[in-house]
Amino acid sequence: MSSLESICKEACKVVTETGSYIQAEAQHFNRESISVKSRNNLVTHVDRSAEQLLVKGLAPLIPGAGFLTEEDTIEHVAAADQWIIDPLDGTTNFVHSIPSYCISVALTRNNKTVLGIVYELNRQELFYSYTDSPVLLNGERVGVSPTTELADALIATGFPYDYFDKTDQYLDLLKALLHSSRGIRRLGS
Repeated sequence: MSSLESICKEACKVVTETGSYIQAEAQHFNRESISVKSRNNLVTHVDRSAEQLLVKGLAPLIPGAGFLTEEDTIEHVAAADQWIIDPLDGTTNFVHSIPSYCISVALTRNNKTVLGIVYELNRQELFYSYTDSPVLLNGERVGVSPTTELADALIATGFPYDYFDKTDQYLDLLKALLHSSRGIRRLGS
């Protein structure tokens, strides 16, 4: 298997299978199993197990590829092909039963991103693309919003949950955007 298209297709299978594991775990998740990396940065056995499933499933797709993983369940070894994995993006949402979390996977080749997959588990939305391919959502082409005026836009954003040096700048920007748009959402994943 060598083409990015076929690698993406197989990687999507690995991601959705891992998503099934995460959703099964969500049904009986015990909050006592939470570990704290920092005050607002949580990790669970689900994060670690999902990461291991992703590594196990992705490794055969590109023999010799390296892995850069959020939970460090595998040693990071630099390689020309590098999988980058966040096994449960939105752990805080997952822990608090807020249905907004996903799996994020990217592939870099010689430090250039060539493939990306985001699987939003609760809506079963699988976004993916690779070099010279459009962005697809569950197999259908998607694009950016046709909204051209800020006053007509609903803004989705993110900002750090554990780095507070620029809090005043973020709040000033958020205040300005609140007054000039239809609103702001911070989904946490």
